Amino acid sequence: MWELKLAPRDSFVDQVFRLVLFHDSVESLATRPNMLNLSPKEEAKYCDQTFYKLIQVLLIADNESYFLFDESHQGRCRREITTLFASLVKIDPRETASDSEEKEIDQNI
Repeated sequence: MWELKLAPRDSFVDQVFRLVLFHDSVESLATRPNMLNLSPKEEAKYCDQTFYKLIQVLLIADNESYFLFDESHQGRCRREITTLFASLVKIDPRETASDSEEKEIDQNI
């Protein structure tokens, strides 16, 4: 898709496509191992910071949809997924702070 320019790398379509295609090929829950994970070479090619940030949301939502009313199981799986990807994702606090723009403006004054 990248070579044919159907979905340029890092475009919305590319990100959604990779998330859907690889969500069962990236290690997530020890209790639900994948049949086949991406090789390190494939992971380096197809997985980037944005992918790892978004895949956590997809995996948590996917898991919780199966265990809708089991809150303790949901919490345990959510912690396991976020812990697993914590070393792969570098989160900039400014990306998640609702008042980050105000702080930056105040610091510049």
